[in-house]
Amino acid sequence: MRKDEPAIRHISDRERYKGGREVITIIGIGSPVSGDEHGLHAIELLAATATVTTDKPAPHWLALERPGLHLLEAWQGAATVVLIDTLLSPDATEPVQRIELDALLQQTTGVSSHDIGVAEALAMARILGQLPPRLLLYGIAVVDGQSTNAENWLQPLQQMLQEDLHGAVTFRSP
Repeated sequence: MRKDEPAIRHISDRERYKGGREVITIIGIGSPVSGDEHGLHAIELLAATATVTTDKPAPHWLALERPGLHLLEAWQGAATVVLIDTLLSPDATEPVQRIELDALLQQTTGVSSHDIGVAEALAMARILGQLPPRLLLYGIAVVDGQSTNAENWLQPLQQMLQEDLHGAVTFRSP
């Protein structure tokens, strides 16, 4: 890694992040196995191609493997949190999709301390009053369990982030 490249902190499901106070925290979520790696891959590509204006704080980049409730710790203190994960989709015409929190929470079957995925962690955060002030959710579409090439989703994801973060982060071509 070059000195001017942003650092990515990889956190396994056994580690805890005792987070800083970054204004924007961008989190790629996934598992390096079973076709659920798109969020992890996205965070590496985004961090490597990001350019940050000097008048704005640099985002904090995190790659989290199956974070469960550790997700709540990872975003602690951030004003804006971006979550990027693999999205099982019946249709990949939109390689990257914005996900509405309420729509995602309707898919949960309840909140329990067992088998906590992203939706369940977000539901628990809502119940506990620990959602970040601004939360942006993005899914990288996977159809029939087939991984998609980053060439299909990287540029649309970069464009969405630039727009939704109001230019706080811009991206150059990889």
